[in-house]
Parts: sequence; C-alpha cells; structure tokens
Amino acid sequence: MNFKKFKTIIYKISNQSEFEVLEFKEPSVTPNFYIAKVKIYNIEFFVLASYEDNWAFSKNCNSSDLLVDFINNDKLSSLLKNQYNILVFTKEELNTFATPPLGGWGAKEKDIKYWKPKTLGELLFNY
Repeated sequence: MNFKKFKTIIYKISNQSEFEVLEFKEPSVTPNFYIAKVKIYNIEFFVLASYEDNWAFSKNCNSSDLLVDFINNDKLSSLLKNQYNILVFTKEELNTFATPPLGGWGAKEKDIKYWKPKTLGELLFNY
C-alpha cells in the first residue's frame, strides 16, 4: 500500500457512497499507518490502512492519548471487499489477540517482543 493508492481508493469509494473525505495523514514513525478522516451523516470517523494493506475503521485516532478506538462499518467494508478485494478487520478481531500467521500482517517477531501488544489492533495500528 502506498499513499497515492490509499487516497485513490478512499476518493473512489466516497463517490459511490454517502461520505465526505475531510483529510488525509501519511504514516510516520508514529502513527505507522495511513489515515483518512471521513464523515457520514454528521458522524466523523477514520479509515486506517497499514503499509502491509491491513485495514480498519476507528471512531477516533488521537496521537495525544495514543488511542485508536476500533469500530465496524459494514457498508464500507463491503464496498472495499467487492471492489478492491480489501478485507477490513472487524472491531472484534482487532480487540483480541491472535498470533500472526508466518509472514502475515507485516508483523515482525522482534516488534511483538519489543512492544508487547495486548491486541491485534495494537500490533497492526500503533502509535
């Protein structure tokens, strides 16, 4: 995943649904993922994507308190899957911990040992 591709996907999906794109943020050391702030029916939330093409939605994404509060959005998940073959992690998946498959999710064993994430969400989308 690169920033240009991320932005293109978000804009195309926004044209087909009822959400407005408010802003984009590129990854850095922290956060380590792409962020699109969007708005649907006066509700703002965030679309997140990692370099490794892991996707999620969050109701907030705040660097000051390092909080990512994951949510589900079935409509956007369906659009991303049907049009781009992108599987979005659910809130339930991200709030539990599973050992990544060998070479999966872009997780490195040394990162897991160092950061000691408690959930899959902390592993994939961290500040």
